[in-house]
Amino acid sequence: MRKIKLYLVVPCFIIIVWFIYALFHPNVRFYNNPDQISDLTWMYYSGKQILMNPFNLYTSDSILVNTYYMPAFSLFAGFFLSPFPLIFAHYLMAILNIFLGIFFVLELNKIYKILGLQESWKRFILLIISVCSWMVYAQFYGPQSKMIVAFIFTISIRKQLQSNVLGTQKGYIYYFLMIFALSITPYFIFLFLILLFDDIKIKDIMKKVNIKKIIILGVFFSVQNFFYFIYPNLIFEGFIKRGLLYGVDRGINTFWLIDSVYEFSNMYLSWFLLISLFVCSITIKIIKLRFEVKIALFGLIYIWFGGFGWSEEFIPFSFLLFIFIPYMRNIKSLKDLLLKHKLVSLCLIIIFIVNMLPINVEMYYKYIPFLINQPFLTLIIFRYVILLGFLTIFMFLLLRKPYLLPVMLFKI
Repeated sequence: MRKIKLYLVVPCFIIIVWFIYALFHPNVRFYNNPDQISDLTWMYYSGKQILMNPFNLYTSDSILVNTYYMPAFSLFAGFFLSPFPLIFAHYLMAILNIFLGIFFVLELNKIYKILGLQESWKRFILLIISVCSWMVYAQFYGPQSKMIVAFIFTISIRKQLQSNVLGTQKGYIYYFLMIFALSITPYFIFLFLILLFDDIKIKDIMKKVNIKKIIILGVFFSVQNFFYFIYPNLIFEGFIKRGLLYGVDRGINTFWLIDSVYEFSNMYLSWFLLISLFVCSITIKIIKLRFEVKIALFGLIYIWFGGFGWSEEFIPFSFLLFIFIPYMRNIKSLKDLLLKHKLVSLCLIIIFIVNMLPINVEMYYKYIPFLINQPFLTLIIFRYVILLGFLTIFMFLLLRKPYLLPVMLFKI
């Protein structure tokens, strides 16, 4: 019992450490300075805006109301954050992130158990890789709201896995929560569709029970975003122009991960990334893979092609780890992992390193001075092309092992 508690306590404690690090970091002044504009400041004032003047939610002249969220999340901010002083709202969101982060860890642990990873030391390794992430720290830097998305989709994936094993139906509450999460990260719509169509087979989509389910999902979206019906201008000004197109234009920023390369942004390349994400997601659905492998592959393609922001990338990185569970089930010890399963070890090490790399490009300049004023080259060379490139190649080599594919990954 002590061992089980310890392997869960450590990753949960790391979540708290990230908050403490953000709280006392000399460059993070959001928790003590109400004049410092942060991501939460935009959430906070978008909440006030939607309650006071929703017509101008996306067109306010104030720099403080700089939001691309759907009305559902702005309403959440309006009732959960905006009634309180701004400084208190920062702490309130950080505390919410701590609790959701801990539940995120617990849900991942449950998923590992469902997938047959019974040894606690193996689950511990995967949990540490998930939470030792600069993007998890970023949830407390602003603070951000992506921990809400992480918890909602993780618990929904766990319920879907249980549904697949036990033959039970996932409750509508999880779809309601996922639709709410899409108001924060719209491009997770592709993950939502993978979950939805694991429940509803495309060939059976016209059946009465499935049509009823789709109608209910439409009602959920309408209820959460009813302001679209009251103020139709919000659909174009917010969801399409300020949200969707702004996110697509930032696709190249996500690809290089830092805003300082915004001048290199190219709308055509950004649309290419979005279309690639769409095509890859459809391919994942068509190929007959196990559900958890589809989720893992979505994680990989989102890391490559995702176009809305960098702060949620700890979520697809965590889901990407699912693909290694079939291999880890056959590993006897840590020594066995390092010496006899080198490809698995290399992939896990690369994910850990990329996950921990700081977003701030100045960290690279300290060690590679010739790259000063070249953030574009910095991120290409050291994060995506080299590290993620090698990860993708190693995963391809790993998945080509014929004696593993039919039994462990593919449906038969």
